[in-house]
Amino acid sequence: MGRSRGGLSTKIHLLADEQGLPVDFDVTAGQANDCTQAIPLLGERTTGHVLADKGYDSDAIVEHVAAMGAVVVTRPNATGRCSANTTKTFTNREIASNAAVAGVFAIG
Repeated sequence: MGRSRGGLSTKIHLLADEQGLPVDFDVTAGQANDCTQAIPLLGERTTGHVLADKGYDSDAIVEHVAAMGAVVVTRPNATGRCSANTTKTFTNREIASNAAVAGVFAIG
C-alpha cells in the first residue's frame, strides 16, 4: 500500500463480507499481482456474487467463482465496458458495498 524507504512495498489483499467486514486477508510484496491472491482467499466459500476490482476478472478467477455458484461483478473500465470475463457490472447497491470494503482501509 505505497512505497517505503528503500523502494520496498507491501499489499494487503482483503476478503470482506457484504457489509464490508473483513473475513480474511493476506499480505504480499508490493510487486505481486493482485489476482494471484483471489483464489486462495475465496477458498471453498459459497456466495451469490463476488465484487472485485477489474484486475480480478481473469479466466481462472471467474471459473473458480462460477464453481462457487456465484458470478463476478466488477467495475467497468474507463470506456464504460467490462472485460470479456466479467459476468456483470456493479449496481448502485454493489457500488455501496464495495465502498464499505474500501472504508476498511480508511485512515483518520
